[in-house]
Amino acid sequence: MKALSRNILIGSVLAAVGSRSQSSLHAQEGAAVPQPPPASAQVPPPASGDAPANPQLEDFRKSIVEPSAEYGTRVTVGALLVRVGTEEALRVATGLLGVAEPAEVPRAMCEAIARAGSENPALVAVPGSAELVDRLAVLIGAEDPELRGKAAAALAVMPRALMITRLIKAASDAQAPESRRLAALEALARHIHHRQVAGVMISLLDDPSAAVSGRALAALPPVVRSPAPTTRQAWKDWWKSKEGMTTEEWLQERVDLLSQRVGSLESQRSELQTALDRQGSALAARIADLQSDVYFALPEKDRDAKLITWLSETTPAVCGGAMQLVLRRIGESGGAPPDAIRAGVRRHLDHPSAEVRRRVLQIVGAIKDPQDAGLVIDRLDREADVAVRQAALSVLGQLKNPAAVPVLVAEIGNAAAPAESVLAGARALADVASGESALDAERLAACVQALKTRAAALGGNGNGAAYAAIIEAMAAIAAPDFEAEFLAAVDRTDPAVLKPALRGLMKVKSRGKLSQVRALTASADAQVRQTACEALGTLGTEDADLEALLPRLKADVEAQAAVRDAAWTAVRTMLDARTGAEQLRWIDRLADVPAQQSAYLASLLAPPRVAQAEPGFLSAVRERLGAALMAQGRWSEAIDPLQALFDSLSAEDAARSVDVGLHVVECRLKGQRTDGLAAFLETLIRRSPDASSRTAAVILAYLDSPEGVSPASADALEAQLRSISAAGLPEAWGEMIKRFDAPENPPGGASP
Repeated sequence: MKALSRNILIGSVLAAVGSRSQSSLHAQEGAAVPQPPPASAQVPPPASGDAPANPQLEDFRKSIVEPSAEYGTRVTVGALLVRVGTEEALRVATGLLGVAEPAEVPRAMCEAIARAGSENPALVAVPGSAELVDRLAVLIGAEDPELRGKAAAALAVMPRALMITRLIKAASDAQAPESRRLAALEALARHIHHRQVAGVMISLLDDPSAAVSGRALAALPPVVRSPAPTTRQAWKDWWKSKEGMTTEEWLQERVDLLSQRVGSLESQRSELQTALDRQGSALAARIADLQSDVYFALPEKDRDAKLITWLSETTPAVCGGAMQLVLRRIGESGGAPPDAIRAGVRRHLDHPSAEVRRRVLQIVGAIKDPQDAGLVIDRLDREADVAVRQAALSVLGQLKNPAAVPVLVAEIGNAAAPAESVLAGARALADVASGESALDAERLAACVQALKTRAAALGGNGNGAAYAAIIEAMAAIAAPDFEAEFLAAVDRTDPAVLKPALRGLMKVKSRGKLSQVRALTASADAQVRQTACEALGTLGTEDADLEALLPRLKADVEAQAAVRDAAWTAVRTMLDARTGAEQLRWIDRLADVPAQQSAYLASLLAPPRVAQAEPGFLSAVRERLGAALMAQGRWSEAIDPLQALFDSLSAEDAARSVDVGLHVVECRLKGQRTDGLAAFLETLIRRSPDASSRTAAVILAYLDSPEGVSPASADALEAQLRSISAAGLPEAWGEMIKRFDAPENPPGGASP
């Protein structure tokens, strides 16, 4: 069955559909719209069990009801069935709407009918469509909301007069289920300008069902100019005023009303063209899906041959679908396809379809072979389509071949070129300039002159995107000659201009407008703020530059982490260039951002710097770092700088060394680092007369802390303290030791 489906799909899409399109056209031009049966006619039961006489139609039907078939396959085959365009085919389609199992068959057929009918309305305007409309009118009241929606979409493509007649009957039938009546009203509301439909809505304002009358009332406003009547009686009075109108007068009033709303015939044409393009794209997408199914069902050794076969076709949908597979293959493998496939793609560079030519360029850009630049340049010389020209220019940037520079310069310098082409050319030039192959002096001079000339021509505020692309290209090339343009651009307000202008100032090392750069650190655009911070890090040297950066470090001021990181990098860069005294002064200003403050202090104690720093500077850094880490509760991290500071202080500076030592003790205790504590305490408690008493006070405060001390920590601390000789120590030290002997209040008792 799968093989049968595949044969039907491929053969029908690539061959049969094309041969039927002419006959469908004749049907559309000559066939009369079928008349609805009399009101007494009953909806025929689904003929799903009746085998059609046409073997191909039977194959279609079997493929659709096949239990293992995928939903998409059912839809595709169903659309092919409807495209046959005969009464028998439509009868088979109608029967399939009544299939109970598989349950998705009616949904798939509704979607297939909507798809085929929207592509060619003549396909559903053949004898037998009246029964199909009746069946769809039943389904729009189904319990399944997805089925209701697809049935409504299918109903919308049916012959208008027939559909309206059947829907009016369904909506007006007081004996029918309310859900079906409401669904019919929903579909009728789309045709409210039809005089008969408007009359039905007016008559249903008095319907016993509140839901029906309410839906009828809601459908009426589009039929009149604003403001619309608001009460049922007002609508009845309005309708009464229209009773004397002739058909011509009614239609003229509709034309006037709709003309006012549409605005112009040009907008109608544009909407129709958009719909046509959308339908064409949808058909191409379906063919591409089928090609994908076929391609991946083949053994790998046969896939290249199939791609080459499809690429030999000129039908846009066929060769375009093949190119989609080539692009997918490049994306998955990361490499270029074989030469035979590349040649098959390149041959379409002169294809009549602009979309196919654009797809070829897309593949060339994905392969990124600089040698393909010649092909693209040649196509650009002959290309008139604006979108394809822009694609070619962008691909030249992706290929990064300096040989493209003259072409890009010419595009940028062409005063008649649209802004979009200038934009694409400038961006491509920026990409080429950023490539590994440096521009020679002659090409660089040509770039500089073309960009400066174009920047002068686009200097007004009305050319934002193109002007931004010019500045972007200048920033990529970063020639000193562009400094004046960068300085002028930094006064603009467009973020797309400001970002490359700031990067350009960094690259040419221009400090001409640092005051403006400082102001931009508070720009409304986050990326501009980030780039301005980066620029200050490169160019700034003054206190005012640091002052501009400090607020950007605070989370309550700067919400974007990327901006805060850029500001911090800039601050560190500027501080590294200052003297030790200046560094300490600004470090103190970082108290509002303690994490950054301690990080920078720690960097000053890295081995390369420590070896070159003055002892007094190192002491100040260690003291500040210890205090900062303690304030953050980072006790273990604070031990090393404080210990180093304590060790560097001589016994002659006893008072200060004891103060530092007490901090070391506190950090060791709170950081659970009691190993080796006794050795440190031996030195500390004998450094000054009151050192032991003060140390005991710190230890007791730790033991009595509200958080409590675990028994294990208390035992470890006791072991360290008892290993210290108490000879010569004051009474306070002994009292502290006794705390460990008191069972009624043992250290660590507050801990569970």
